[in-house]
Amino acid sequence: MTLSRFVSLVSCLVFVTLASAALGGPIADFNAAFRQTYAGYRGALAVTNTPNREGSEKAVGAFQSSWSAFVARYRNSPPPHFAEDARWAETLDEVGAVVARASGEVAKGDIAAAHLTLEAVRERLAELRARNGVIAYSDRIDAFHHTMEEVVSKPYGGFSASGITSLVEDVAVLVHLGEELKKLPPPDAEKAADFAPTLAALLDAVRDLQTAARAGDADKIKAARAKVKPAFGKLFVKFG
Repeated sequence: MTLSRFVSLVSCLVFVTLASAALGGPIADFNAAFRQTYAGYRGALAVTNTPNREGSEKAVGAFQSSWSAFVARYRNSPPPHFAEDARWAETLDEVGAVVARASGEVAKGDIAAAHLTLEAVRERLAELRARNGVIAYSDRIDAFHHTMEEVVSKPYGGFSASGITSLVEDVAVLVHLGEELKKLPPPDAEKAADFAPTLAALLDAVRDLQTAARAGDADKIKAARAKVKPAFGKLFVKFG
């Protein structure tokens, strides 16, 4: 899937934010419960991206427990925006199975495999929202992440003239997706004193990369690219 097509797919979905406190009632309650549970997922994903076996066991175990409690609460009584989804319960069970598999991999000491396995949680939940015309802040984070991974890893022809032209185009998409992260952040992020500076640091890193790419300076491009992913990681772990 091309970057432009990926962005179009995200943009064309009906926007029903999981972050809006204004919705009130059962939707707001569900959103708050989901965000709390999903924070555990982000933590597990981050720790399993390191060789820390003990930390991974704790983080995956904590997420598994919180997910089980979440499922017990909502499996048979989905919130209004998912009430008509025919695969609601199936999706929750699929996520549970993914987490159980990751837990087993961590127990065997295969932390890298557990990290890759956990990526499927994000995919299953994104599919659930897409089926129901719902976009959460996490979808914006995921859209940015998808493009960022390409931008920071593609060789771009050794930064030849044509490669830099391609990089400039891709970074323009990343800048757009970064600006989208300013819109309707979830209540837990909006209330956090460090949300705005953490997001600003990420956007600054992306703009620095854009400046370096436009200048065609390979050394500055390499230095700027190296700063984008760590800045994103700080935002994702706390607010993604």
